[in-house]
Formats: sequence, structure tokens, C-alpha cells
Amino acid sequence: MSSGYRMRDTRGPCSQAEASAGVSRTRALVAICVALALAVVAAAPAGATFPGRNGRFAYVTGSDAFGSNLFTNVSNGTDERSLGSGGFTPSQPQWSPQGRRLLFTEPPNGVYTVTANGTHQAKVLGSSSIPYGVPGTQSITGASWGPHARRIAIGASWEYVDPTFDDPEFTLPGYAIFSLTADGHHLRRLHGGEGPAWSPRGRLIAFITRNSDCECTRIALIRPNGHRFRVVLEADDPSSLQGLDFSPNGRKLLFLYNRGPYSPLHVRVLNLRTGRVRTVPKTGVADDAVWAPDAKRIAYLLDKDESQPKGSAAFYTIKPNGDRRRRLFQLARDANGELRSPLSLSWQPLPGSG
Repeated sequence: MSSGYRMRDTRGPCSQAEASAGVSRTRALVAICVALALAVVAAAPAGATFPGRNGRFAYVTGSDAFGSNLFTNVSNGTDERSLGSGGFTPSQPQWSPQGRRLLFTEPPNGVYTVTANGTHQAKVLGSSSIPYGVPGTQSITGASWGPHARRIAIGASWEYVDPTFDDPEFTLPGYAIFSLTADGHHLRRLHGGEGPAWSPRGRLIAFITRNSDCECTRIALIRPNGHRFRVVLEADDPSSLQGLDFSPNGRKLLFLYNRGPYSPLHVRVLNLRTGRVRTVPKTGVADDAVWAPDAKRIAYLLDKDESQPKGSAAFYTIKPNGDRRRRLFQLARDANGELRSPLSLSWQPLPGSG
């Protein structure tokens, strides 16, 4: 049986990633480009887990009554704290290397930081600062801390008018990853793609891109200066690789895999040194997964945990080899008694070794 992906060491830019260059296409190819780009934009959260002692979880949940909100909690679920008093609709939180701040996006408005206790929220970059596309179509879709919290990587999408078509209302999607300083300056485009994850040591940025020739999702690596692009894993099926998370030592890359947009997600780990991919068994159908800061376990979310009453969402940890699976806590209902759906997860690193 096919594994659904294959190792690659392809160097050079992806033609789909350079869509905004205005290369002439037929309408049939345009339709393919649109479908592929939208699938990439829908990718799950990405980032890196920095080394340290295991601290609090940060997660976003959503409900029909209250929308999405950002929370932190201890590992037994007894101290949930809301950081959402600012009226924002957060997505994809990630702890800073020292565990003092959270980085999150609020599509389509921009990328923000907030302190661990929620007392200070700051806007890093607005989506309108992306210098591509039709004004008003830009959206920042993901963000990842760089080492020492001095720089961040973001993924952005936009729509642009293809000059090869007569209809000015006909637009195409574009997307790319960028780096910038943590205070929102010196924006630099690195490559076409989405879902950047900056390695803890700062040497590499992993991201998701697509090859329009084979209609496949790819995991690629690039240097923070935009050089030495290479593909390390290529999937056979569209929309099948997402949710990248570097291990604390930067040697492994956790990702979520499925065989199509309507297939369940499963947790897998790519060893960047050997190229070997392993499935983390017993994780069920995970909605997101991250490394523990001490690198000994993996935490993951189950939105509809059938072992719990009425399919309530639950948080689990497990060793990378599938041993010692442990349910940590069940997600409490909102103020109206409605179920909340966990959308993304990050694990706080605290100073000191694990």
C-alpha cells in the first residue's frame, strides 16, 4: 500500500508559488491554480515548540454562541484563563521562546501578540501592509516566532488581477511566506507558500507549498534569508500535509496528514536527518498536535472524542512511539452550555531543562 507521500530533494522555486508574477495561463490552468491555492490557505496551524520545561497550554476554541476565543490552561484543566477580553477573534496561537508572550493571527486583520496573563495586546502587522494584490483582499493566515523572539515568519494570501485576461473583475489567489521584525518592520518575501514554522535554533523555516504540475502538497525548507529552498516531503493527494511543528531540538517535524479535504487528519513525524516518516499511533482523528517543550511527549486535540459524553472535545498527550496515551482534561462548555470546538494548540516553554 502506498504511504501517500514521497521524499524529495527538489531545489528551486515552485511555479505555483510564483503565481503573482503574471505568467500567461489558459482558463483551465487558472481553475486548477485557484483550487490549489485555496487548499493551501486552509492549512492547519504551524509553528515550533521551543525547548524548556512544560508550562501552560494555549488554545483557541469556538462555539456557536460566542465565536472563537483564546485561553490558557494547566495540564489538568483546572485553571482555564481567557485572554480574549480585547474583542478580537484569534487564531493559531504560538508561545514565544521564553513563554512570556503569545503570537496569534486574526484573519483577515493581521498578526498580534499578547502577554501570558493577557494584560497587554499589541498589533504587529496589519494585513493591508502586504504589498501584493488588490487592496482589501490581503489576509495574514499564519505566524511563527523566530529564535529569541526578535523576528517572526508569517503566511499571507491575497487576490490579484491577471493582466492576460480582459475581465478586470477576474482575480486569482496569491500567497507567500514573509519574515519581519517582531515590532512589525522590515517585511521580506521569502517564497510562495503557507503555514511557516521557524525552527527553534533559527536556521530553517519549514512551510507548505504546492506543485501545480503534480497537484500535490509539499513540505519545503528555506533559510531565513530566502536562500536554499528545497522540498523534503511530497504528498500524492491534495490538501494532505499541514500543521507543521518543529521539535524542540529542531531535528524532527511533526505534521498532520490526510488523503483529501474530507479525510481525517492523522499525526506523523518526519525525521529531517534520516528522511524517515512515522505515524504516531493511537492518536485517533486529531484536530491539532504539538511537541512538549521537554520533547518527551506530544499533545493533541480531539474535537469529537467519542469516549467522552456527547462527543465533548478533549486534550491528550502521548509518547512519540504511541506509548502511555493519557487524557488530560475535557473542554468545558461555554456560558450557554454549548460545546466548544478546539481549533489550535501551543505548549508553553518555561526556562530550564525538562
